Amino acid sequence: FENFYRYPGSLTTPPCAESVTWTVFQDPISISSSQLQAFRTLLDSHSHTMAGNYRPVQEMHSRTVQANFNPNIHWTYITGNKDASNWNRYYANCGGSNQSPINIQASKSRIEYQDLNFRFHNYDRTTSAVLTLRNNGHTAQIDIASSNIGISGGGLVENYQASHIQFHWGSRDEIGSEHKLDGKAYPLEMQIVHFKKSLNSLTNASVVPNGLAVIAVLFEISSTDNQALIPIINSLARIRDKDSTWNLNDFILNSIMPQNKDDVYRYNGSLTTPGCMETVIWTVFRKPSTISISQLNAFRGLRFSQADQFGTLLPMVNNFRPVQQINQRIVIRNFPIVPKEAKWSYVGKHGPNHWYEDYPVCKNEVTSLQSPIDFRSQDIKFSSIAQFSSNFKTATGFTLTMKNNGHTVQIDIVGGNITITNGGLEQSYKAGQLHFHWGSGENTGSEHTINGKAYPMEMHIVHYKSIYKDVLTASTHPKGLAVLGFLYEVTNEDNPAYNGIVNKLNEIKGPKTYTSIQITDLSSLLPDDIQEFYRYDGSLTTPACNESVIWTVFKNNIKISRSQLNVFRTLLSSDVDEITQQHTSLVNNYRPIQNTNNRPVLANFHVRGAGGATTIIISARNVIIFSLLVALYELIY
Repeated sequence: FENFYRYPGSLTTPPCAESVTWTVFQDPISISSSQLQAFRTLLDSHSHTMAGNYRPVQEMHSRTVQANFNPNIHWTYITGNKDASNWNRYYANCGGSNQSPINIQASKSRIEYQDLNFRFHNYDRTTSAVLTLRNNGHTAQIDIASSNIGISGGGLVENYQASHIQFHWGSRDEIGSEHKLDGKAYPLEMQIVHFKKSLNSLTNASVVPNGLAVIAVLFEISSTDNQALIPIINSLARIRDKDSTWNLNDFILNSIMPQNKDDVYRYNGSLTTPGCMETVIWTVFRKPSTISISQLNAFRGLRFSQADQFGTLLPMVNNFRPVQQINQRIVIRNFPIVPKEAKWSYVGKHGPNHWYEDYPVCKNEVTSLQSPIDFRSQDIKFSSIAQFSSNFKTATGFTLTMKNNGHTVQIDIVGGNITITNGGLEQSYKAGQLHFHWGSGENTGSEHTINGKAYPMEMHIVHYKSIYKDVLTASTHPKGLAVLGFLYEVTNEDNPAYNGIVNKLNEIKGPKTYTSIQITDLSSLLPDDIQEFYRYDGSLTTPACNESVIWTVFKNNIKISRSQLNVFRTLLSSDVDEITQQHTSLVNNYRPIQNTNNRPVLANFHVRGAGGATTIIISARNVIIFSLLVALYELIY
């Protein structure tokens, strides 16, 4: 009475009420023929021999039969009632909510710069007679009979021992892998299965949360053979059929790993074969390895244990489980994503109101920290933030490239070491680039506004935390960027500091054009007084809208003449008019104001009508004035 099956069902006689939890035991009860014959002598209510008193089997429909033991059902990848779409009927875990494999969408994964890189133990040593290649009826598997090969670190709290390697492949080059990256399948996937060493075995670890750690390596087609795979490829012909084996002598496990083992995805999931236990820490390498078509065909030469109607064993292909729902799980990664070439614009169906469709972070939700914002006096709190220190005036050794990137005029700063410190920043930040936003008129153009008032242009000087290698990398870290924002006011006289920029704009009139530029003193572009400013935490104002920016917007404006500003308005954007098929004017390249969402907005100067400390100071002043008036009144009268 130890092993049994269980399922929800009904009475097997009328009225067939569906109110029964059935338990059917695996082991039968013994009965002799003579004992059974005694039952057959009974008569039913019609005086007929009582035999055949059973109801025919009924349809399963969507029910699941569970067992408290491994029923050794011959599951398969081949279409039928025991294929991957039906595994959950026999193995309840296969219908769970944390199943593998999944389609990993880079844009929906979350970057976490924790250490996800493993330390590989004895992967790089020649192993002798400890690796056994075998056909297990479902795949080619390499059994690892060594307790010294394994992994640690990379976010794992214990050491994990390597158990085996298995492969999954397709009948054609477009399919085969179990995991997909952004919807793309690969022709082969290798999975290296490890179990928590303290649990002593794969069987024990497979039922313990985080008991297993599986590394997945994807393969893409190459025109040349992958030399590291040759020992495996040459041995596949010896394990064509189920249960055949072959020892891989003097094989170095590390040789079949991808060259780039730094960039990985990580998520919690399950085994991809029955019983689908949800105990796996999955690590999927971002960069694929390679395999030639002839090498891939060697895998396709293996055979399943199932035969067709003529008794011929079926070719072992398409031995992969379809991707499962990710549900509420989070996939993390340890590398930045270069923004994809999704079409975005400042107008129309690709404008700011639609950015979130390709860049989810751009969606302005109640918890968002999106930029730009309106600096409303009543929302601002006074804070005695120190002034900035910078080497804008004295920095040397840098070069400047000015470009029309189709969305703005951007000046990239290459080399040198232009930095800002203090100003409330905890670390040094290095200048990476500066760019502009402007409007078609003088009452619009800036991204930030002050009490609802927009300005004709705004400049952003983008700095990245010096511990990171560039703006892109820093943009994926909290407070990775510090952006200085400057608003402009129009005057009749040219600003001579901007002549060098304005005179070069004709060289970048069209989108995706570049030119060099000379500015020896970046401080010449700024107001004379940059002591007073606003401060808040926000985001990039262009896709991907990463919320990684410490914003500083200065109180004093930069002056620019109407004629100088008009030269900016002659540039062309990357947008193309649907009728004329000509590039449209590059104007109004600013993002609309975003919700503040109760974020602290600070100023290091006293703002009239502001909240917090400024209000207290004004109130105190009024009390003093009132007291003086009372004293004066008493002296006179």
